[in-house]
Amino acid sequence: HFSVGIATVKPGAPVQVLATLAEEALSQSKRHGVQGAAGSGAATKNAVTCFGQTVHWRQWPALESAGQRLDGLRDQFALSTGYVYGLLQFVNLRQKEQEGEPEAAMWRSRFGYRTRRFVVDRQRGLDDDARRQRYIELAHDIGASGIEALGSAYRIVLFNHLYRHRDR
Repeated sequence: HFSVGIATVKPGAPVQVLATLAEEALSQSKRHGVQGAAGSGAATKNAVTCFGQTVHWRQWPALESAGQRLDGLRDQFALSTGYVYGLLQFVNLRQKEQEGEPEAAMWRSRFGYRTRRFVVDRQRGLDDDARRQRYIELAHDIGASGIEALGSAYRIVLFNHLYRHRDR
């Protein structure tokens, strides 16, 4: 079994804080799927925890692929940091929906509205058909293939993207 815990802190944080957070993340990874812990109930371990999210290693290639697609969308459609950061709220709502909160299903309509506004505001030089195609592509790649399919694990994709593309 190979489990990993990754912690991120602001520059200048004490090393002891970083060590404690990394150890907690590693413990969470080691408990992943173990009877009595949150998960499937089967003893799987073999997990990674980062940004407070634990996933099995089998899921990692799908997350990498989603991250590459998000990077491509950023370049293709000039996705703003604000738009990408705002997607975290939809991941959180998707998680609440999976936990049984029916009102959290509103994330789909809110995501659709925010994405449509982004396309309309940012793609002004395009005709209606081109904007509609861009909306469909974003809704599919981020909404259906990202948030819907990957659930709360999409949080890892978003944080990786935000950290890779932050202003230095």
